[in-house]
Amino acid sequence: MTFLKRFLAMMFFSCVVALGISLVLRANIGACPLDALYFTLSQIFKMKVGTFIICMNSILILCQILLLGKEFKKSQYLQFVNLFVFGNIINFFYGTVFVSSFDFYLGKVAMFAAGIVLTALGVGVIINLNIIDPPFEGFVKAICHKLDLDFVKYRLVADFVCAGLALVLIYTFNTPQVLREGTLLGLLMFTAGMGIFIRLTKPLLSACHLLED
Repeated sequence: MTFLKRFLAMMFFSCVVALGISLVLRANIGACPLDALYFTLSQIFKMKVGTFIICMNSILILCQILLLGKEFKKSQYLQFVNLFVFGNIINFFYGTVFVSSFDFYLGKVAMFAAGIVLTALGVGVIINLNIIDPPFEGFVKAICHKLDLDFVKYRLVADFVCAGLALVLIYTFNTPQVLREGTLLGLLMFTAGMGIFIRLTKPLLSACHLLED
């Protein structure tokens, strides 16, 4: 019963992250490298961004399984369940609820900032719950585990790779520019905000008996 409560809490905060990402993308002043890459590829393949995230991250989960083999924990299969909900929630918010952004720049900034805060909150709680890895982080972690590399360092390298690929694709296929002033600002805000929310939410989750024993 405790695990079910923790899993449902994780699903709820995954929806919070999906809401945050939708706000950031719709604000249109920049997105983090991974979201920028996914958004750009979704434009190229004429797919909804949430649907593309489901497809791409499913491939990354399968890569984790192939890389880790028997070391892939059974609980990590729940990534598929979480991913399906996550992608469809992004489609709902981005494609149905937030169909346009503000016309004035300060409105876009406010929308962007709200999205970053919600994303940082959701990710902070999910990290504390410690049930599954996000697919991209799990993929990088699996590579680092196999090659004995430092995860933190190479997760940052992965961001630079995503940004580089996104830039090449943007200029090659003339898709909307999603690597803008908000990209660097968002990374700084997200990193700081996530750290704050990890500290703030841990005692609350513990009081609700939602942390691992």
